[in-house]
Amino acid sequence: MKEDPNYHSKATYSSLSVSINVDTMPPSLVLSLPENITYTTTTILLNFSINDSFSSIGTIWYNLDSGANITITDNITFTASDGIHTLRLYANDSVGLVNDSNQVVFTVSTQAPAPSQSAISGGSGGGGRGAVAALPVTPTIKEVPDPISISDKVIKLKTFAGGTVDHYIIFTNNGKETIKIKIDLTNVAKFISTSGLFKEEFEIEPGEIKEYKIAIRTDKNLKPELYTEKIKISYLDEVKQIPFILEVSSPEPLFDVVLKIFNNTLSSGSKLIFETTITNIKTITGQTDVNITYYIRDLENNQIIEESEARIFEMQINYIKTIKLPDYIKDGTYLLYIKVSSGNVVSSASDVFYVKSKQDFFSYLNKNFMIYVLFIILLLVIFFVESSQMKKLKKLEQFFDLGIKTYKERQLGIVKNTQNSISSENNLQSNIRSQIARRAIMLRDNYASGNISKEYYDSSMRKLREFVYKIELPNRSKL
Repeated sequence: MKEDPNYHSKATYSSLSVSINVDTMPPSLVLSLPENITYTTTTILLNFSINDSFSSIGTIWYNLDSGANITITDNITFTASDGIHTLRLYANDSVGLVNDSNQVVFTVSTQAPAPSQSAISGGSGGGGRGAVAALPVTPTIKEVPDPISISDKVIKLKTFAGGTVDHYIIFTNNGKETIKIKIDLTNVAKFISTSGLFKEEFEIEPGEIKEYKIAIRTDKNLKPELYTEKIKISYLDEVKQIPFILEVSSPEPLFDVVLKIFNNTLSSGSKLIFETTITNIKTITGQTDVNITYYIRDLENNQIIEESEARIFEMQINYIKTIKLPDYIKDGTYLLYIKVSSGNVVSSASDVFYVKSKQDFFSYLNKNFMIYVLFIILLLVIFFVESSQMKKLKKLEQFFDLGIKTYKERQLGIVKNTQNSISSENNLQSNIRSQIARRAIMLRDNYASGNISKEYYDSSMRKLREFVYKIELPNRSKL
């Protein structure tokens, strides 16, 4: 048989390597402004940072005072009336995973405070109609507000080697004159694009709000690490050093690491408790070995604690860990840095916590100790009063039940007393009548005081009426 050239071909084989990334984490979202403070202006700045290492950002929106959702694309300003307001920020990514910020409660108060009598100064007049003697007053020392508000007390960013991230510092002039601001980025120059200027200055008018953009452009060969530096900001006679924290991971991380510190304000010698979730975003099946290192550092990059461990898991692992802080650790701001390594690939997470001296840590409790004691005493008094009332009610109920039982036994002839039978019967009915009256009064008092429910009161009174009807007491209609 001849071969048909139309159906003659050679089979070939080739392999194709496919990498699948599974995005299981929503975008990270940090709301910087507004803060939980009182503002003296109705123009409020909404400042945030958002990042998603595995998907593009979808929609960003916020909700003010449980009203309609408002979609935004960048930092904005909005208007809020005098009063207390609540705000929450939301964002999702391209696969639909949603994250939200903590709810912020802030107050707007544009009403100027009434002049204080102690702030009025008097003096002797020159010529004219004479001076009015001023009453002696004690001068009040008022805290002078900072003429410049800066949005960030700490700048904390996350990217990967060769990655980019932008951050905006928001300046507000609270004063009545134009102020020149100088920014020195020399310490963070290695993280900024070469075209950027390391020292800049600009002026800000009274009441003006200005954004200053810091464009982070990391080198692809930058070592995955947690970097801490300072940004210098100066104006008038003020010089401020703003901590700058940059967390850098490998360009193609294998894991997504999420860190949650349960209590971020601690005292020396106490325990730092946190939750870690590590998700495998590259491998679909099979077990994975990882080395996990925990670092505690201060903002000067001094290492306080380092601990390491190895773990094995498949798609995801979640656990809670405790690290005891040293007794000698000083007050200040500290960083918990978690590095997850598999081979040469590093994934990471970090967060800020604070250490305060035990005296400061318990100062609030000490100041309010007597309030707590009085509150506990009040609770104990209420408990004992209610307990006593319920015991009396229970005891009366037992007496009442015993009276019913005795009366029924007499009616059935189970209890026989041939001597003074009529007198005994009258005494028994008198005792039962007395117990019924006492029980009715006790029920009404306890119901009026809220010690018993309406259902219990109605049920007990109904039983009393039924029993009165059965034994046909003359005064049953009075209950």
